[in-house]
Amino acid sequence: MQVIIYGRDHCASCDKTKLLCQMKSIAFQYHSVGSDISVDELRSKVGQRATSLPQIFLAEGDTIRYVGGYDDLRSTLQRMH
Repeated sequence: MQVIIYGRDHCASCDKTKLLCQMKSIAFQYHSVGSDISVDELRSKVGQRATSLPQIFLAEGDTIRYVGGYDDLRSTLQRMH
């Protein structure tokens, strides 16, 4: 399992997401919106208007699914363990 995070610098929720992954020893990829990926590209990946950051996906094997934001990831991880 790997977490894919789309966020930006100086974003408290983005930093909390990375810290949560580190604390739970979950591998993650971090992509900076505006430099690694454009807002339009992110919107296309999410499939809806992304109004806040981070936008988080969960990759398991060949499957990548949209999770949502920090609170959604935390809830998802709690249900998995």
